[in-house]
Amino acid sequence: MIATTSTTSATATTRLAPWRTFGFALITAAMFGLGASAFADTVHLKNGSKLEGKVKSESDAFVEIETAFGVQKLPRADVVKIERGVTAVEQLALDRKALQKDDVAGRVALWKRAGELKQKKARDELEREILALDPQQADVNRARGNVLFDGKFVTPAEKDRLERAAREADMLAQGLVPHEGGFVTPEEKAKLDAGFVKRGDRWLKEEEAKALDGLVKAQDGTWIKREDAAVATTRKSAESAIERTVSVAVRDHAAAFTDVSDAFAGKLADTMEKGFKRFAKEFALDEGLQWFGPQRVDLVVFRTRFDYERFCDWIGANTRAGTQWAERAKKVAGVYLFETWPLATTYVGNRGEDMAIAHCCNMLGHVLLNRYRFQNNGIPPFFDEAFAALTEFDLTGRNAFFNVGAGRYERHIEDKERAFFEDGKWMEPLRDGFRTRSDTPMDQVVRREHVTLSQMDVAKGMALYQYWRTLDPKRMKQFFDALRDAWPSGNPPPTQPSVFNACQKAFNVACSKDMQLVDEELRAWVMKKAD
Repeated sequence: MIATTSTTSATATTRLAPWRTFGFALITAAMFGLGASAFADTVHLKNGSKLEGKVKSESDAFVEIETAFGVQKLPRADVVKIERGVTAVEQLALDRKALQKDDVAGRVALWKRAGELKQKKARDELEREILALDPQQADVNRARGNVLFDGKFVTPAEKDRLERAAREADMLAQGLVPHEGGFVTPEEKAKLDAGFVKRGDRWLKEEEAKALDGLVKAQDGTWIKREDAAVATTRKSAESAIERTVSVAVRDHAAAFTDVSDAFAGKLADTMEKGFKRFAKEFALDEGLQWFGPQRVDLVVFRTRFDYERFCDWIGANTRAGTQWAERAKKVAGVYLFETWPLATTYVGNRGEDMAIAHCCNMLGHVLLNRYRFQNNGIPPFFDEAFAALTEFDLTGRNAFFNVGAGRYERHIEDKERAFFEDGKWMEPLRDGFRTRSDTPMDQVVRREHVTLSQMDVAKGMALYQYWRTLDPKRMKQFFDALRDAWPSGNPPPTQPSVFNACQKAFNVACSKDMQLVDEELRAWVMKKAD
């Protein structure tokens, strides 16, 4: 131990003042593990304080010591004595030199201490020495991320390889052969190599299996969902018809195509999606598309009537709809298809975007109801038009469009009554008609063709559906299930007695009473609701 003494003077006292705070500093350093564990020299000062660290240099004038707070330069005259020690790092090096050549446990202890002292080089060297003496030493292997397999430490990758090898040996012992990362029987491999795919107990060609999975082959040879392929087809059809690009918005059950704007496409698709989900819930259908085809319903809306008519011509020329259908479609404001291609198309024109969306809501109701359990059977116009109008009302809160009147499919509402429907107050004129019994009786209205239906007939059907909703959420589904089941073969017009009989049977099944009694109940409900 080396001690140095000097005479205290006023000047020395002045120089000593800055170091009087190091008593607290030394305590703090020790609290944070920065004291004796890393530094072993202690410098005792005349004011009774002491600094712990590593003395870097000494001279007659100064002593430099490295502490937890950096290198400090002390006046030699302020130092009473210096106690020399060995740092933890130096002690680690000394202990390594003292190790026996075969001392694994001693090296493991020093390896852990080197880690605590953050001496990476020493730790790595000790790690290599340990594994050279004992390749299966547990502490070092776990620190390296190795894992046990069959009683030995191996890398995770080596474990995976060994497990695969063991599994392969087991599969081969069972007579199986490898195929695309798995194992199959030799017979199965022959089928797979020939291009067959197994579905349950059946072996199918790839095209058949993909079709069962709802996939179709795209032009680039990849397999995509049938409904996604339909979107691409509709987009190409619309763009081919008007000779320019269209905006597309795709939702789970509906897709909108338009040359108006991206924002309009999104609004249209969102509204149609809402209508689709409402229908699926009311008719207890799953959220998928299987019951619908499966494919999305397409809404194609153009900015001008000219482009709408060009699209009708394209449909007539490229589908089984035919040119005569196209000529009829061009004479009206919008058309829909529901058999092989669920589609509704119209235009904005000077009607405005909201009117076009309302028109699409109306046509969506037609498409959904007619496609439900469709087997080349029809729905009387009274029920069909009322459901379409109710769909528009459900989605927009008003009715701006009716497919009735004068032998045409177009908007046709008397001016004096238009405001009631456009304000969503269609129940008011209906109530007046019930009060004066000027409404068409149910047993007559179900026989009417589209060309003889009035807007008040349609409002009566809307009220009937609303009434059923208040009685039983399942009532509408029950009625149309019964109507589909009772529908006569040959799809006769509504004026035929067989259609009336099917309607009467559907009322009896769903409501447990005939349509005349339902008519009276509906009248009472509307009058009470109005009051």
